[in-house]
Amino acid sequence: MAGPTPQIALQTFLHAFQRLDLDAMIDCFAPEATAFFPIEHQTAGLEGKNAIGVAFASVVAWLREKGAQGAALHTENVQFLEWADTAIATLHLRGEHLGRRTFILRRQQGEWHIVHLHASNAPLNEGVVQ
Repeated sequence: MAGPTPQIALQTFLHAFQRLDLDAMIDCFAPEATAFFPIEHQTAGLEGKNAIGVAFASVVAWLREKGAQGAALHTENVQFLEWADTAIATLHLRGEHLGRRTFILRRQQGEWHIVHLHASNAPLNEGVVQ
């Protein structure tokens, strides 16, 4: 179950990621979802909830191997655009790098789910205007 609004659906996903709760993370995606992960984690585009789950399982395992019990997600500049049964959310994740995330969500049968995730990371550079 993702959420009754796109904002709640996104928060559900982000909170699940913070807990490294793989099952809850994947529940936020529609069966036909697609994704692009940061290049350091996945070089090919992903098609379908199962492929996305495998890729997230790899990320969770990588974090746990580093000793993480959770993921600190510091979101900034969260913006939503919404039209009828479609919403786009963009945000930045600030940490060792600048993470850029775009989520496309769709409402089906009263529930919002992620149908596309585009994730990229960029080095933090003091000289870059933000």
